[in-house]
Amino acid sequence: MRRFGLVVSFSLLFAAYGCGGSSGGGTGGSGGTTGTGGASATGGTTGSGGASAAGGTTGTGGSAGKSGTGGAGGNAGATGTGGGAAGATGNGGNNGGAGTGGGGGALAVCGTSPGGSGQQCSSVTGTASGPCVTTTMASGAAPTPAGGTVTDGSYELTSSTFYGTLPDGGENGDFQTQRQTFIVTSAAVSSFSLVQLTARGTENESQQGTVSVSTVTTITYTPMCPAPGDGGNQGGSAKFTATSTTFTLFLSEDGGTLVRVYTKS
Repeated sequence: MRRFGLVVSFSLLFAAYGCGGSSGGGTGGSGGTTGTGGASATGGTTGSGGASAAGGTTGTGGSAGKSGTGGAGGNAGATGTGGGAAGATGNGGNNGGAGTGGGGGALAVCGTSPGGSGQQCSSVTGTASGPCVTTTMASGAAPTPAGGTVTDGSYELTSSTFYGTLPDGGENGDFQTQRQTFIVTSAAVSSFSLVQLTARGTENESQQGTVSVSTVTTITYTPMCPAPGDGGNQGGSAKFTATSTTFTLFLSEDGGTLVRVYTKS
């Protein structure tokens, strides 16, 4: 395009200063041929990208740590004393097993033997458990029996109180220090079966019979084993109060009232 411009300029200059008189100007020269633009340069070949670098080799996994060793088992609990309860279970070591509980201790002797061999029912097994109870004396009037519904279960003698004057010595076993367990089965509104277990000193007794509810507050015991003719319990009547957790007997003894409370275990 710049070449085209230069040609036009020289033509104009010649027309202004050419020879000749008044004659007409010469025919104007033809314009120069428009120059062809140079060919567009071909773009360079796009360079290939560099090869991707290879990833590093994956590292090998570490070895698992060793399993910890379990702690040693705890020591066995101490052997129970007197009351017969099992010893406490030993504490386990760190990650270890629990220790084994100690064995139960034997019951201590309760009271003194009254001098007899003690009556035993051959169909009854086991001995009396529960606390060792001594009869105490109380002044004033005894509680009033209230009756109630007796339910199945094992009842331990937990208190024995005499409202009156305690006799001196004597062979009345009801006043002696002892353990006693009542086992009630087949309880109904009007009757139940009863096993009595008694321990005095080194003497153990067992008896079995049936109890009927005679009136609202009165029960009557009929012995079955040992038989009355063999020196067993002759049976008899007593007042009572029953709740869901206790059974209380009211016995007329030596001019007073012996109140014995049995608690369900």
